[in-house]
Amino acid sequence: MASQFNLTALRGTPLEQLETTPLMAPPPGFHSNFINPPSQSTRILIITGITVPLIFIFAGLRIYVRIMINGVFTMDDHLCILSAFLSMAYTGLTLAMLDTPGKGPAGPHMWDVPLIRITDNYLRETLATSCLFAIASTTVKTSILIFFARLFGRFRSARLMSWSGTVIVTLFYTAWIIPSLPLCVTNLSTSQTCSKFISDMSLAHGIFSTFSDFYILFIPIYMISHIQLSPRKQYGAIGIFLTGLAYTLRFPEPYIF
Repeated sequence: MASQFNLTALRGTPLEQLETTPLMAPPPGFHSNFINPPSQSTRILIITGITVPLIFIFAGLRIYVRIMINGVFTMDDHLCILSAFLSMAYTGLTLAMLDTPGKGPAGPHMWDVPLIRITDNYLRETLATSCLFAIASTTVKTSILIFFARLFGRFRSARLMSWSGTVIVTLFYTAWIIPSLPLCVTNLSTSQTCSKFISDMSLAHGIFSTFSDFYILFIPIYMISHIQLSPRKQYGAIGIFLTGLAYTLRFPEPYIF
Protein backbone atom coordinates (compact mmCIF):
# COMPACT_ATOMS: atom_id res chain seq x y z
CA MET A 1 0.00 0.00 0.00
CA ALA A 2 2.71 2.43 0.91
CA SER A 3 4.45 2.40 -2.40
CA GLN A 4 1.51 4.28 -3.88
CA PHE A 5 2.69 7.47 -2.14
CA ASN A 6 5.26 10.01 -3.22
CA LEU A 7 7.09 10.81 0.01
CA THR A 8 9.11 13.59 -1.54
CA ALA A 9 5.92 15.48 -2.33
CA LEU A 10 4.76 15.02 1.27
CA ARG A 11 7.92 16.29 2.92
CA GLY A 12 6.75 19.90 2.66
CA THR A 13 3.46 19.05 4.36
CA PRO A 14 3.08 20.38 7.93
CA LEU A 15 3.74 17.77 10.60
CA GLU A 16 0.28 18.25 12.13
CA GLN A 17 -1.36 17.41 8.81
CA LEU A 18 0.73 14.25 8.36
CA GLU A 19 -0.27 13.13 11.86
CA THR A 20 -3.99 13.60 11.21
CA THR A 21 -4.32 12.50 7.57
CA PRO A 22 -4.95 8.77 6.92
CA LEU A 23 -3.46 6.80 4.05
CA MET A 24 -6.93 6.59 2.57
CA ALA A 25 -10.34 8.01 3.39
CA PRO A 26 -12.42 5.69 5.59
CA PRO A 27 -15.38 3.99 3.92
CA PRO A 28 -18.93 5.19 4.71
CA GLY A 29 -19.85 4.52 8.32
CA PHE A 30 -16.23 4.33 9.53
CA HIS A 31 -13.93 6.88 11.11
CA SER A 32 -10.15 6.99 11.37
CA ASN A 33 -8.77 5.78 14.68
CA PHE A 34 -5.12 6.67 15.26
CA ILE A 35 -5.12 5.98 19.02
CA ASN A 36 -6.03 2.29 19.42
CA PRO A 37 -7.14 1.02 15.99
CA PRO A 38 -8.27 -2.58 15.45
CA SER A 39 -5.45 -4.62 13.97
CA GLN A 40 -4.92 -7.92 12.20
CA SER A 41 -1.61 -8.44 13.99
CA THR A 42 -2.98 -10.81 16.63
CA ARG A 43 -4.49 -13.10 14.02
CA ILE A 44 -1.24 -13.07 12.03
CA LEU A 45 0.77 -13.90 15.14
CA ILE A 46 -1.52 -16.84 15.98
CA ILE A 47 -1.31 -18.24 12.45
CA THR A 48 2.46 -17.77 12.44
CA GLY A 49 2.81 -19.46 15.82
CA ILE A 50 0.94 -22.50 14.50
CA THR A 51 2.42 -22.83 11.01
CA VAL A 52 6.09 -21.98 11.58
CA PRO A 53 6.72 -24.93 13.96
CA LEU A 54 4.94 -27.20 11.46
CA ILE A 55 7.36 -26.07 8.74
CA PHE A 56 10.35 -27.23 10.75
CA ILE A 57 8.68 -30.42 11.95
CA PHE A 58 7.84 -31.59 8.43
CA ALA A 59 11.13 -30.33 6.98
CA GLY A 60 13.00 -32.19 9.71
CA LEU A 61 11.06 -35.38 9.02
CA ARG A 62 11.81 -35.07 5.33
CA ILE A 63 15.54 -34.59 5.94
CA TYR A 64 15.61 -37.61 8.26
CA VAL A 65 13.74 -39.90 5.85
CA ARG A 66 15.68 -38.83 2.76
CA ILE A 67 19.14 -39.04 4.34
CA MET A 68 18.87 -41.66 7.08
CA ILE A 69 16.40 -44.05 5.42
CA ASN A 70 16.56 -43.48 1.66
CA GLY A 71 20.19 -42.40 1.62
CA VAL A 72 19.63 -39.79 -1.10
CA PHE A 73 19.06 -36.05 -1.18
CA THR A 74 17.94 -34.69 -4.55
CA MET A 75 17.20 -31.29 -6.06
CA ASP A 76 13.63 -31.11 -4.76
CA ASP A 77 14.90 -31.82 -1.23
CA HIS A 78 17.42 -28.98 -1.41
CA LEU A 79 14.72 -26.61 -2.70
CA CYS A 80 12.39 -27.72 0.08
CA ILE A 81 14.91 -26.83 2.79
CA LEU A 82 15.75 -23.55 1.05
CA SER A 83 12.04 -22.75 0.90
CA ALA A 84 11.71 -23.28 4.64
CA PHE A 85 14.47 -20.78 5.43
CA LEU A 86 13.21 -18.25 2.87
CA SER A 87 9.72 -18.53 4.33
CA MET A 88 11.13 -17.89 7.79
CA ALA A 89 13.01 -14.82 6.56
CA TYR A 90 9.86 -13.50 4.89
CA THR A 91 7.82 -14.17 8.03
CA GLY A 92 10.34 -12.42 10.26
CA LEU A 93 10.45 -9.32 8.06
CA THR A 94 6.67 -9.23 7.84
CA LEU A 95 6.30 -9.42 11.62
CA ALA A 96 8.78 -6.56 11.99
CA MET A 97 6.53 -4.41 9.79
CA LEU A 98 3.45 -5.01 11.95
CA ASP A 99 2.37 -2.66 14.70
CA THR A 100 2.72 -5.63 17.08
CA PRO A 101 5.30 -7.05 17.82
CA GLY A 102 7.15 -4.61 15.57
CA LYS A 103 6.67 -0.87 15.45
CA GLY A 104 5.60 -0.62 11.82
CA PRO A 105 2.34 0.70 10.37
CA ALA A 106 1.10 -2.63 8.99
CA GLY A 107 -1.80 -4.37 10.74
CA PRO A 108 -4.54 -1.73 11.08
CA HIS A 109 -6.80 -0.67 8.24
CA MET A 110 -5.32 1.89 5.87
CA TRP A 111 -7.72 4.56 7.12
CA ASP A 112 -6.40 4.01 10.64
CA VAL A 113 -2.77 4.70 9.67
CA PRO A 114 -1.59 8.34 9.47
CA LEU A 115 0.68 9.43 6.64
CA ILE A 116 3.51 10.15 9.06
CA ARG A 117 3.90 6.39 9.68
CA ILE A 118 4.94 5.75 6.07
CA THR A 119 8.70 6.27 6.00
CA ASP A 120 11.48 5.55 3.53
CA ASN A 121 12.54 2.62 5.71
CA TYR A 122 9.05 1.13 5.58
CA LEU A 123 8.99 1.44 1.79
CA ARG A 124 12.32 -0.38 1.59
CA GLU A 125 10.97 -3.12 3.83
CA THR A 126 7.88 -3.36 1.61
CA LEU A 127 10.05 -3.84 -1.48
CA ALA A 128 12.24 -6.37 0.36
CA THR A 129 9.24 -8.45 1.46
CA SER A 130 7.83 -8.31 -2.06
CA CYS A 131 11.06 -9.66 -3.61
CA LEU A 132 11.60 -12.18 -0.82
CA PHE A 133 8.06 -13.47 -1.21
CA ALA A 134 8.59 -13.90 -4.95
CA ILE A 135 11.82 -15.86 -4.39
CA ALA A 136 10.23 -18.05 -1.71
CA SER A 137 7.20 -18.70 -3.92
CA THR A 138 9.53 -19.80 -6.72
CA THR A 139 11.41 -22.31 -4.56
CA VAL A 140 8.23 -23.65 -2.91
CA LYS A 141 6.36 -24.24 -6.16
CA THR A 142 9.35 -25.58 -8.11
CA SER A 143 10.32 -27.96 -5.29
CA ILE A 144 6.85 -29.52 -5.47
CA LEU A 145 6.88 -29.70 -9.27
CA ILE A 146 10.34 -31.30 -9.35
CA PHE A 147 9.20 -33.73 -6.66
CA PHE A 148 6.30 -34.77 -8.93
CA ALA A 149 8.73 -35.19 -11.82
CA ARG A 150 10.72 -37.59 -9.63
CA LEU A 151 7.68 -39.34 -8.13
CA PHE A 152 5.99 -39.98 -11.47
CA GLY A 153 9.20 -39.94 -13.50
CA ARG A 154 8.41 -43.04 -15.56
CA PHE A 155 5.45 -41.25 -17.13
CA ARG A 156 6.27 -38.84 -19.95
CA SER A 157 3.14 -36.76 -19.36
CA ALA A 158 4.08 -36.22 -15.70
CA ARG A 159 7.59 -35.12 -16.62
CA LEU A 160 6.23 -32.77 -19.27
CA MET A 161 3.66 -31.18 -16.94
CA SER A 162 6.10 -30.88 -14.04
CA TRP A 163 9.02 -29.38 -15.93
CA SER A 164 6.77 -27.09 -17.97
CA GLY A 165 5.26 -25.80 -14.76
CA THR A 166 8.74 -25.32 -13.28
CA VAL A 167 9.81 -23.18 -16.23
CA ILE A 168 6.63 -21.08 -16.20
CA VAL A 169 6.81 -20.46 -12.44
CA THR A 170 10.48 -19.49 -12.65
CA LEU A 171 9.90 -17.13 -15.58
CA PHE A 172 6.94 -15.42 -13.90
CA TYR A 173 8.70 -14.65 -10.63
CA THR A 174 11.91 -13.69 -12.43
CA ALA A 175 9.85 -11.19 -14.43
CA TRP A 176 8.66 -9.81 -11.07
CA ILE A 177 11.98 -9.57 -9.27
CA ILE A 178 14.47 -8.38 -11.89
CA PRO A 179 12.59 -5.30 -13.20
CA SER A 180 11.56 -4.22 -9.68
CA LEU A 181 15.16 -3.70 -8.56
CA PRO A 182 16.25 -0.99 -11.05
CA LEU A 183 12.78 0.56 -11.00
CA CYS A 184 12.45 0.83 -7.23
CA VAL A 185 15.74 0.56 -5.36
CA THR A 186 17.21 3.98 -6.14
CA ASN A 187 13.99 6.02 -6.09
CA LEU A 188 11.48 3.95 -4.14
CA SER A 189 9.75 6.90 -2.48
CA THR A 190 9.27 8.99 -5.61
CA SER A 191 8.94 6.70 -8.63
CA GLN A 192 5.43 6.42 -9.99
CA THR A 193 6.78 3.75 -12.37
CA CYS A 194 7.80 1.66 -9.36
CA SER A 195 4.39 2.12 -7.74
CA LYS A 196 2.52 1.07 -10.87
CA PHE A 197 4.83 -1.89 -11.51
CA ILE A 198 4.47 -3.28 -7.99
CA SER A 199 0.71 -2.72 -8.04
CA ASP A 200 0.31 -4.44 -11.44
CA MET A 201 2.57 -7.35 -10.45
CA SER A 202 0.73 -7.80 -7.17
CA LEU A 203 -2.56 -8.14 -9.04
CA ALA A 204 -0.98 -10.46 -11.61
CA HIS A 205 0.48 -12.61 -8.83
CA GLY A 206 -2.88 -13.01 -7.14
CA ILE A 207 -4.24 -14.47 -10.38
CA PHE A 208 -1.15 -16.48 -11.31
CA SER A 209 -0.75 -17.97 -7.84
CA THR A 210 -4.31 -19.29 -7.80
CA PHE A 211 -4.03 -20.93 -11.21
CA SER A 212 -0.56 -22.34 -10.54
CA ASP A 213 -1.70 -23.82 -7.21
CA PHE A 214 -4.57 -25.63 -8.91
CA TYR A 215 -2.22 -26.75 -11.69
CA ILE A 216 0.22 -28.21 -9.16
CA LEU A 217 -2.67 -29.94 -7.38
CA PHE A 218 -3.98 -31.33 -10.67
CA ILE A 219 -0.77 -33.19 -11.61
CA PRO A 220 -0.75 -35.90 -8.89
CA ILE A 221 -4.53 -36.35 -9.02
CA TYR A 222 -4.40 -36.86 -12.79
CA MET A 223 -1.47 -39.25 -12.59
CA ILE A 224 -2.89 -41.35 -9.76
CA SER A 225 -6.22 -41.68 -11.58
CA HIS A 226 -4.33 -43.20 -14.55
CA ILE A 227 -2.20 -45.63 -12.52
CA GLN A 228 -3.18 -49.27 -12.14
CA LEU A 229 -4.33 -49.25 -8.52
CA SER A 230 -7.34 -50.59 -6.71
CA PRO A 231 -10.10 -47.99 -6.26
CA ARG A 232 -9.46 -47.92 -2.52
CA LYS A 233 -5.78 -47.15 -2.96
CA GLN A 234 -6.52 -44.58 -5.65
CA TYR A 235 -9.02 -42.73 -3.48
CA GLY A 236 -6.66 -42.85 -0.51
CA ALA A 237 -3.73 -41.45 -2.49
CA ILE A 238 -5.87 -38.77 -4.12
CA GLY A 239 -7.28 -37.87 -0.72
CA ILE A 240 -3.79 -37.22 0.60
CA PHE A 241 -3.01 -34.79 -2.21
CA LEU A 242 -6.44 -33.17 -1.90
CA THR A 243 -5.38 -31.89 1.51
CA GLY A 244 -3.63 -29.24 -0.60
CA LEU A 245 -7.07 -27.71 -1.13
CA ALA A 246 -6.80 -26.32 2.39
CA TYR A 247 -4.17 -23.96 1.00
CA THR A 248 -5.44 -23.57 -2.56
CA LEU A 249 -8.93 -22.56 -1.41
CA ARG A 250 -7.65 -20.10 1.18
CA PHE A 251 -9.17 -16.63 1.30
CA PRO A 252 -7.62 -14.32 -1.32
CA GLU A 253 -4.50 -12.63 -0.05
CA PRO A 254 -4.39 -8.82 -0.10
CA TYR A 255 -1.74 -8.08 -2.72
CA ILE A 256 -2.12 -4.31 -2.30
CA PHE A 257 0.81 -2.09 -1.43
